[in-house]
Amino acid sequence: MKNTSRPHASTAKLFRTAAALLLLTTPMLSFGSGGNTTTKILPPPNNPVTKLFAKYDTDHDGKLDRQELKQFQAEDPTDYAQAMTFDKDHDGVLSADEISAWKNSAHK
Repeated sequence: MKNTSRPHASTAKLFRTAAALLLLTTPMLSFGSGGNTTTKILPPPNNPVTKLFAKYDTDHDGKLDRQELKQFQAEDPTDYAQAMTFDKDHDGVLSADEISAWKNSAHK
């Protein structure tokens, strides 16, 4: 009789390999300092949110601050005005979540 209570060694190895590949191929963004680091999984590179961050998030902190937004406003005032309506906490900074909400609403 074959023991079916334990996964076969090659199945376990395949699972570990697949998990490692997933971690290695998933784009991530880490920001923060000290012990307060946040890691977010980024959308695919061709995603509009990723493209916007690649272009304007010059300090790579996962949000568009006032200085970065000035460049966005200068290059695309219409999109800037629409995007700023999604600044839900009214801090003058757009987070990835706020930009995603804007982009998702624009594609409906």
